[in-house]
Amino acid sequence: MMSIAAYCLQTSHLREKPHQIDGELSDNGVIKHFVCTCKAGQGEKCKHIIGTLLFCSR
Repeated sequence: MMSIAAYCLQTSHLREKPHQIDGELSDNGVIKHFVCTCKAGQGEKCKHIIGTLLFCSR
């Protein structure tokens, strides 16, 4: 199991705290669980989570 923690700046509110992304991948790369502190991230589906996963895959 791999744990991932990341921060993403709020480009529309640069003075605010960044969004925090936390998640887990299984050993074979299957997404187990991800959350983000943005409104959409509570449902485990937001652009910040996707951006974090894309960054990690490169």
